[in-house]
This record gives sequence, C-alpha cells and structure tokens, in this order.
Amino acid sequence: MAGAKEFGRRQAPPGPSKQQAPPPVPCDPLVLSPDAERFRQSVGSAFRRKPDEFQLWWRTQTTHRLLLWLLNVTLIAPGLLCAALGLGAAASGIVEILGVALAIWVRRERRRRLQAIAQWSGGSSVEDLGAPHADPASP
Repeated sequence: MAGAKEFGRRQAPPGPSKQQAPPPVPCDPLVLSPDAERFRQSVGSAFRRKPDEFQLWWRTQTTHRLLLWLLNVTLIAPGLLCAALGLGAAASGIVEILGVALAIWVRRERRRRLQAIAQWSGGSSVEDLGAPHADPASP
C-alpha cells in the first residue's frame, strides 16, 4: 500500500514567520491633525453662516402664510362653516358672499407674493418683498 492515496486534509505549508506588530503610539483623542482641524473649521463655518435676505424674509412671513392657509381651508366650504356654527340662511348667504370676496383677495395676494419672489434679486432690500417695515415719516 505504498502507492495508496490518502484522503483528508493536507498539511498547510509553513508560512512566513509571524512578526510582532509595532506597539501602538499613544495619542490624545482631543488633539487633531492639522488637516482634520481645517476640515472641522470648514464644516463648522458652513453651519454658522449668516442666512441670506430671502431666508430672513421667508421667516418673517410665517404668520401671513398661516393666515392665508387658514383662509383657504375655511373658503373651501363656507356653507359647512355656517352649519357648524348654526347660522341661519341669511347669515349663510352673507358668509358665501364674503367667502367669494376673500377667495379673490387670497388669489391676488398669492399672485403678488409669487411675483415678488420671482422678481427678487439678491441686491434688493427685504421691503421689496412686502415685509412689514416702519415708515420713516411716522413717529
């Protein structure tokens, strides 16, 4: 049985000798490399930048946008509003007429705001967009 084959696992050839890894260099976790420090400052400055004029104007218009949204919701069904409040037929008719007038005003106001936004350029002032401002002649 000298020429018989053996089945099973072969022995792995001896590999290169294992070398010791260099000892870890102690480092302070609060000290960053100069490249990492520059990156940290660039990221920080991106979050601390001053908002532009349009963002400031948009934030001042939150109440106005909310009012327009509430008007749109109530104008969807003024008859339903009258029924919920228990108003009579005459009052319901008046509310319908007021609803039509307010719907026209809301459409004009929305169109005016969209035109102001479309025509706005970075150099113009915030007052051009219809932001509330004090009259210099008033006390």
